[in-house]
Amino acid sequence: MDDEFDDEQLEDDVPARVYRWADLDGEQAAELWAELIAWVGWFRRRYAVTGSDAVIPPCWFRHPVAVEELTALMVAHQSAYTLDEPGSELAAFHVQWLWPTLRDLAVRAGYKRCSDLKCSFNAPEVVDDLDGLGEWVSDDIAARR
Repeated sequence: MDDEFDDEQLEDDVPARVYRWADLDGEQAAELWAELIAWVGWFRRRYAVTGSDAVIPPCWFRHPVAVEELTALMVAHQSAYTLDEPGSELAAFHVQWLWPTLRDLAVRAGYKRCSDLKCSFNAPEVVDDLDGLGEWVSDDIAARR
């Protein structure tokens, strides 16, 4: 093998998309935030994980661990549901990834005491659904520039 072939092969192995928040620039973060916000909103409605005993409270975006783990779940969900020939991946997503992740996420992410009305991450404040989300995301994107 010659070095030129190896370099070309390495270039082909570069992932098409980065999901690691620490490595995103402002534009990439804006795109991923929009996608994650839409997915989490859909997920909370579809799986009925809202209300006072919510598995994912409205203030999820304020909790960095929740953002990381929900991003991973979103990507795993997309992967399982977009295969050309799906097999056991759909069930595996739920059994291996979704429910085990959600089971203890409130403790790991620090929102066990959060509710639809109050976020315990910072100083307690009223959280009215996604109140503050736009500002939170804008600040995150601005910090990446």
